Amino acid sequence: MRANQDYLLKEITGIYYLLPYGQNIADLKRGIRINETGAYIWTLLQNEQDPDTLLDCLAHRYQAFQKDRAVLEKDMGRFLNLLRTYGMLLDDSLPEAANEPCFCCLKIGGLHISLCGPEPVFSKDFFPYRTDLTDHGDLNVQVHIGAPRKTKNGPLILRNRELIICDLDREYLILFPKAEQIVEAHLSKEGSRIDFYCRPPFSESLAADLFHAIRLAFLYLAQKHGLFALHSASVLYKERAWLFAGHSGMGKSTHVKLWNRLYGVPVLNGDLNLLVMEKGVPKVCGTPWCGTSGISDPQNRPLGGIILLGRSVDNVCEELSPDEKALLIMQRLISPSWTEELFDRNLAFSEELAAHTAVCRLRCNKEPSAAKTAKAWVDHIQPGPAS
Repeated sequence: MRANQDYLLKEITGIYYLLPYGQNIADLKRGIRINETGAYIWTLLQNEQDPDTLLDCLAHRYQAFQKDRAVLEKDMGRFLNLLRTYGMLLDDSLPEAANEPCFCCLKIGGLHISLCGPEPVFSKDFFPYRTDLTDHGDLNVQVHIGAPRKTKNGPLILRNRELIICDLDREYLILFPKAEQIVEAHLSKEGSRIDFYCRPPFSESLAADLFHAIRLAFLYLAQKHGLFALHSASVLYKERAWLFAGHSGMGKSTHVKLWNRLYGVPVLNGDLNLLVMEKGVPKVCGTPWCGTSGISDPQNRPLGGIILLGRSVDNVCEELSPDEKALLIMQRLISPSWTEELFDRNLAFSEELAAHTAVCRLRCNKEPSAAKTAKAWVDHIQPGPAS
């Protein structure tokens, strides 16, 4: 591996940067800020290097003891992965990737997903959703152990610590900075195929990273089919699914656990619920993605209502205006919104869902009394089981 000469190491008022120039500026490539160690690694990468040699050089420079090499190697790996993510590192160590045979097919929310690639890279959390379909479905997921045939670049449309998306005309280039073994992914704009390019070896961390990365492609396709993901935990009560939604840390898991303990109702999903309107009736579809709860139910259920959580010393359910309902629902959706078209789809669905669904804001604490207040509201609007 070696440094991409289309980037320059520059020092600006004592701070090191790797900066694009020439055509890379026209292509809207980005630069990054690095520290002194990163600058030292960059100078070494002016010539072809292998990871072991780089690690030896770093250990010698910083006089690292043998017990410190594991930490040093991990830090170096993260930096090299960052360089790969931005196209700053040329790495010929990966073989060219080829198409993989289909390992299994899933059915989630009525959509069929074929998983193609080596068995160890797919999480067992997918298995409850397996189906007998043997042909390619609505979404074909190809996992390649190797490098793409060509390196592509395009205008940046989204960037955060966990995700980078670039527009490549007919597809999206997707990078996962924190997933060290996922080199990149290509998602077709019609949503029918995503190709992941990964570096060996097979590992539990690779399977976990791919499990969450595949969710992004599924939610993109699902949105095109009228299915939208709400960041929420859910319970089954009176034969309907009741969703608790709120910011991270607001207490979604706490509230569903309270309902489970106090009223003996099952928890359906601990983090993500897939919603769809069928002939004006809202329904909740099971998905394997459930956060750290480990709880997911593959069945589809009628939606009872949505409880939006807010913090308060006392417990009270507040009625909301139609616009508040739609806005707050949309703010809890995690379906893609990285273009205006995708954003408008989320908004239109939120308006439709709000018009056909019972929604309240529960200002509450995390005590059992909060569950009692919420249950009183549910029993008031839903006195009997679903028909």
